[in-house]
Amino acid sequence: MAATKILCVHGVGHAEQDPHWNQQWDDVITDAFKRCNNPEPPQFGVVAYDDLFKDAPLNPAEYFEALAELLASAAWHSIAGPSAARAFGPPDLGKYASRWFAGMVVQWVVDANLRKECRAAIAAKIDQFQPDIICAHSLGTLLCYDLFTFDTVGGEKINGRTFLSFGSQIDNTFVKAKAWGGRVRMIAAKQWYHLFNHQDPAFTAEIQEPGVANFLEVVTDSPAGHSATAQGANPGYLDHPNTFGSVWQPLARPKILGDLTRALAVATAPTPHPPSHRALLIGINAYPDPANQLNGCVNDTYLVSELLQENGFVAENIRLLTDERATRDAMLDRLHWLLDDVADESYRVLYYSGHGVQIPGYGVNQQVDHLEDGLVPVDFDWVKLNAITDRDLLDVYSQLPYNTRFVAVFDCCYAGGLIRSTHSRIRTISVPPDIRHRIQRWNSATRSWEARKLGPLISGLDKAVRQDYSGQSGATYKLGRALPLRRLDDEEYDKIRDLRGHKGPFLPVVLEACRENQLSYECTNGSTINGAFTYALVHEYRTAGRRRAATSFVELTRKVSSRIKRLGYEEEPQLIGPSDVIKGPVPRAMPVAHEA
Repeated sequence: MAATKILCVHGVGHAEQDPHWNQQWDDVITDAFKRCNNPEPPQFGVVAYDDLFKDAPLNPAEYFEALAELLASAAWHSIAGPSAARAFGPPDLGKYASRWFAGMVVQWVVDANLRKECRAAIAAKIDQFQPDIICAHSLGTLLCYDLFTFDTVGGEKINGRTFLSFGSQIDNTFVKAKAWGGRVRMIAAKQWYHLFNHQDPAFTAEIQEPGVANFLEVVTDSPAGHSATAQGANPGYLDHPNTFGSVWQPLARPKILGDLTRALAVATAPTPHPPSHRALLIGINAYPDPANQLNGCVNDTYLVSELLQENGFVAENIRLLTDERATRDAMLDRLHWLLDDVADESYRVLYYSGHGVQIPGYGVNQQVDHLEDGLVPVDFDWVKLNAITDRDLLDVYSQLPYNTRFVAVFDCCYAGGLIRSTHSRIRTISVPPDIRHRIQRWNSATRSWEARKLGPLISGLDKAVRQDYSGQSGATYKLGRALPLRRLDDEEYDKIRDLRGHKGPFLPVVLEACRENQLSYECTNGSTINGAFTYALVHEYRTAGRRRAATSFVELTRKVSSRIKRLGYEEEPQLIGPSDVIKGPVPRAMPVAHEA
């Protein structure tokens, strides 16, 4: 058996100050191969690139603007704290914001010539060393992935080889938006292993690649954080038990694993079966504050469940989450279930009925610089900003295959008490005075409070679509739009998507009850209370079904809007999504046959 050749690519931190930086990597990997009874110790090569960063000139204005964006992606806000379950606070911010940590990532992102030189350095070493495995840490993963997705020549450098990434910023929202055009495209590797540690604070991120056979994410949680190898009694990425079982064993025993994989493939060959439609229906009436309690939201979930079961969804694949069970953690957990194992021809539906909210968002300078629309779980806490925003959702949906049929329906409003109504049944939540103060300002001329003026999130976004994607002010992260992954103007965005060979992040079809400056109402139908939007939507969908007429999302939304007006409510439903999908027919599955 020939020795396995492993090319090591270091990460941030000025690693080359230690000429033996890779020795611990070599020792750990060699020991793993020995434990797997591989008789040939691996051979190692390294890539040196620190000098490229040291010699590259910096544009201070561009650099510090991008650095602020990267730091904001770590979600460090004075009010909210970290939005991810990850150890990140002021000490980490001081360390990782430095020149040879976050600064290296930012310098690489903003300097096209530096990226070119890094690609050349990686490619030259691959050609010279001819590795079987490319093992990259942190910033090194960006350099490698950039090469592998830049063009056909770069893509061939990983063809037939294994890529191991760890402590990686590849899927960090800032990097993904700026460098990849909002989506991480799969590479032509024989196998891609991605190690992820929730306790790593160095701007790292999980990578979602649903349904990709040659990609595997391995969770390697450990207090060792960003370290490649053990720190005291805590394992690092490379010597973590999960890495040994999921990565080193198959790599050190390729023939045994290959034979086993082929045997399992024959034994478990899939048999044809009908598409597995899934739906997650969330309805919350019983908010803790009596002033915020609603009446028709749980009824709405049952009404929508009826409709789905009339149209091909089996009851076992429809999950309800209501009242005290609809916590933030439970909602996110069920969302993963909803969008796991997406297959062709299957529909996925997310329905929410309850309160919506608009939350002030902070940049690293601790100033309000944007707003975020969100859903309000039962355990919502204004202090912790414990809502479900698009920043929470986009990691779940943005990497879905483009042919996925995902529809999100929100019967709520986001005005959140910032506007008034005399109607007795409105879905609006009371806003604490301190939160209201953060997103308003005093106009001395008119002697009145008004919405604070915020600059647009993306100045180059086409004006015709800006309001649909980022609200009237242009400064709102709206649900289902993946705007945090759009940090470029249209021209640059289109250029990068074309270069990386994708269409940008996946976007669901989103149906919302009303405009951003309107309220969502509840209506009484006989003795039953429902959301006016949900009641009208179900009625019009059923009517179209009885007529056996093909109806587009656009036409359905128009009919729903007309019915709401006839009911006497000032509520205009909104529709957003890929134009070819929303102009096409609304999915209507064949009804499930039931036994008599």
